[in-house]
Amino acid sequence: MDIKEKEIQFAEENGLVCVDETTGLMTLTSNKLENSVDALGIPDKSWNIAEKGAYNFNGEAQGSPLYTDYWLTGITHYRSLILNHHETRKLTVYVDIKGLSGTLKKVTVGPKEAGILEYVAESTSKEILLKFSAPSNFSGYIRNNG
Repeated sequence: MDIKEKEIQFAEENGLVCVDETTGLMTLTSNKLENSVDALGIPDKSWNIAEKGAYNFNGEAQGSPLYTDYWLTGITHYRSLILNHHETRKLTVYVDIKGLSGTLKKVTVGPKEAGILEYVAESTSKEILLKFSAPSNFSGYIRNNG
């Protein structure tokens, strides 16, 4: 079983996603969606995953990239499951770190597919941000993978 299959299994076992048995498409469990990614700019607040738990996100954009509503911090090993709901477009997700310019890591997820993004930070005090390309229609979460 590869990393993506293991993460999907983890998500199913913990009630984070539902899989439509007819189509095989995954959706996040609705009661787990807490954060809508509607930030068109860089956020000014932080989400400590060690204290608050996984950060769930979803968003849709036509022309401008979206960002997580928070800088993510508190852990060193991040794992994100990203569900691209767009019918025809790939979604690229970038990891940026506060105080540094440029992208540290990125993953591209095909239309109607799931992708995994993993990142290891130098310390728990480092703050990271996810940036989602446009056009987009996505959901997912980022959690502690340590």
